[in-house]
Amino acid sequence: MNDTFSDREKRNGARKFGQGATPGSGGEESAFEECRHIQRGLQSLRVPPVNMRRIKERFNAQLNPRKNWFYTINYAMDWLPAPVFGAICFLLLYAGGMGIYQTYTNTLFPEVPPIERLSFQANESGKEISPAMLWEYRLQRGRFVTVPDEVSADMCLSDGSIISCSPETQLSVRFGQDRCIDLRSGSIAVQAASIQDSTLSVKTPLGQIDVTGTVFHVTVRRSNP
Repeated sequence: MNDTFSDREKRNGARKFGQGATPGSGGEESAFEECRHIQRGLQSLRVPPVNMRRIKERFNAQLNPRKNWFYTINYAMDWLPAPVFGAICFLLLYAGGMGIYQTYTNTLFPEVPPIERLSFQANESGKEISPAMLWEYRLQRGRFVTVPDEVSADMCLSDGSIISCSPETQLSVRFGQDRCIDLRSGSIAVQAASIQDSTLSVKTPLGQIDVTGTVFHVTVRRSNP
């Protein structure tokens, strides 16, 4: 009974200590002493210094995770619709595959540009003019080009053949297993190089001409509608 009564007194004393009252009985005085001891212990404690730089770094790391490829893919999958994400992946794979294929093909089968030398000449002044880079690029890639108006073009092919084009001539030159000039309109004079077991072909809307080591002239006129 005394222990129970003593515990009750200590609880009452602790409550009075918290309220700032004066202790009564001996049990309450003991409770006050224990509370003072606890209070002194708490007062001796010090809050550890806060490293704001470290907190800032961790906070930024949570807001901006490291941008690696795995995170990027997960982020894209969360925000992009599935068809759009699939289309982007397909385009990336296709572009990468085409790049590898182009590199592999060029390594095993190096492409020889069909045009070795190209020059423009103005008809009135006779002054030599440099062709536009895009025009020459298309010609070297075997695409159709049109000689500018009032300008003549002279081409020296990689096999030694020479082509002279009149103004507004539209043609393409392709070199693969065969040497081929595709003439849509205009006039060309060709000095074909003689290469054994090889012919130079000139394709026109009316037919094809195959020659070996000769000089000839071809004109294709557009029909008036």
